[in-house]
Amino acid sequence: VIFAALYAVALLWWAIAGNSPLSTGSLPLGGDFINVYAASDLLLDGLPEGAYDIPLHNERQHALVEFRSESYFGWHYPPMALLFVAPLALLPFLAALALWQGATLAFYLGVLRATVRQGPVVLLALGFTGVIVNAGHGQNGFLTTAL
Repeated sequence: VIFAALYAVALLWWAIAGNSPLSTGSLPLGGDFINVYAASDLLLDGLPEGAYDIPLHNERQHALVEFRSESYFGWHYPPMALLFVAPLALLPFLAALALWQGATLAFYLGVLRATVRQGPVVLLALGFTGVIVNAGHGQNGFLTTAL
């Protein structure tokens, strides 16, 4: 509980601190999710192959989410993964990120609860350091762990 609370405070501080990538605009919250969001948007525009076209995918990322970094967030997943994430582009970026993080976190916690049937599994799982990293960057770690 203490670690989960500390992570929440740290994430908030990181978001508002004067030198964080969030506050400077160089990267948005959930930066690693940008590739998923842009690939979903390309699919909905009838360009599923665009997720694998680096210049087009990069251009779409910058068109959808304002950030100043020159970083490219690649789509490294098989084509069928696009069907799984396609609906996310129907939402604004932060709403899609919240849905992605919330759904995959619930899946992660559900699998842990079903697997380990004793003790405060959910609290221990939320206190894991990887949770704050995954939450801040919008990674697929909750989904990967649950699978």
